[in-house]
Amino acid sequence: MNAEAQDTKRKSTAYLNWLIIPFSFIAQFILPGGISAQSTQATLGEGFKLDGRSPLLEYSSQRRLRIEVVAVAEGLKVVKIYENSPVLRLRSPADPKLVASMEVNDVIQSINGVPLRTGEDLVQELQTVESECEIEVIDIRTNKPVTWMVKPADTFTPKMDAAAQIDAPAKIHIIIAAATNDKNLGQSIELSVGNLQRMFHANVDPHSLNLQVLQGANCNAFGIASAISNLKVGFRDGILIYYLGHGAYDATLVDQDPFQGHFFDFPGTDLLRRTVWGHLDSKPVRLRILISDACNNSSQAKLKVPPARAKSFERKTVTQSTNLEWLLLGYSGDLDINAASRDEFAWYSNDLGGWFTESFVPVAGRNSDWGQVTEMLPREVNRIFQKNKRHFLGLPATTATVPVELLSRQSNLTPVISADLVRDDSPPFPKDVERTLNIQIEQP
Repeated sequence: MNAEAQDTKRKSTAYLNWLIIPFSFIAQFILPGGISAQSTQATLGEGFKLDGRSPLLEYSSQRRLRIEVVAVAEGLKVVKIYENSPVLRLRSPADPKLVASMEVNDVIQSINGVPLRTGEDLVQELQTVESECEIEVIDIRTNKPVTWMVKPADTFTPKMDAAAQIDAPAKIHIIIAAATNDKNLGQSIELSVGNLQRMFHANVDPHSLNLQVLQGANCNAFGIASAISNLKVGFRDGILIYYLGHGAYDATLVDQDPFQGHFFDFPGTDLLRRTVWGHLDSKPVRLRILISDACNNSSQAKLKVPPARAKSFERKTVTQSTNLEWLLLGYSGDLDINAASRDEFAWYSNDLGGWFTESFVPVAGRNSDWGQVTEMLPREVNRIFQKNKRHFLGLPATTATVPVELLSRQSNLTPVISADLVRDDSPPFPKDVERTLNIQIEQP
């Protein structure tokens, strides 16, 4: 048997693992009525609350309308309305069946009869509201004042802890959370973890890198929350959370959730994406990044990978900041990335690990600017997805099990990216300062 035939046989055998899946999973896609991705309800578990709060943090609460305003002569002109804003659900005080949505350029004149002149006035008056309040608005379409009832949203902000190392050199704290104990997906995830570790160790100064891996039984909702909570950080530091495992969205939690109910799917207690951001927001650092190689519906692709090979290290000398050091130590702000858009699967395979991670590693390694990374990443992720899809669907017909059918029906893999970042004027490390990095290599 030649090498190509052996490779095809190995991949075909790997695909048989798809057959061992619960009927409830298969039924979503083969029962009458066509194919539609199903939402899954998150199991938050003891201590976690529907608003995303964790028992590991203390919170302060504030009432908001989730809008942006500017002061004008008549009051406060609405210049932006965020998704799930309470002003999108106004009702008439005279007729509860009469509902409406506020629009950009409407002008808010008062709350409960109190005139508003500044944004601070709006914030202050909202804190006095018990439940609903009466809001007077000049309608941009009619230029006439109209009164509506609105229920402000309660938002909870973690109380920041004190930085432990105010004057210490900048560090990037990286937590790789990997569901390696998953019976179907675990070995594929191990492959991606190795790729990520090699990238970080080979491109970031060891004195500026704090890398830990939560895997197996430690990769769960409380493990991730505790790991972030226990980080000792300085104001110049950054935090990167990279999650590899199951993901889904909960349609019942979409309301007032900027992440549309997305959560990390664990046996027992799940972890809302917004809860992870709550923990990140509690750390007084300059850069926060959350990246997840996870589905955005109720299921996950699963295949086995070959056993990991032995590893060793080589050392290399650098005299300028690497691309990854720029990305992790040369920026401030927030970055959120998930591998898949709503109702898409994130895929793993036997020789590549996570397809998103396969794309992310080289893109991050080749670019020192997050703007370039976020511009290139969607194209590269979808290119890898299309290439792998063509390859796997071209295998012999005996491998065409139910998950291969799912792969054929997914047209794209589209990362969801949200960024609010500022790049430093100077590099993380001065030019011509010699430093030594560790490159992890695999033995043949």
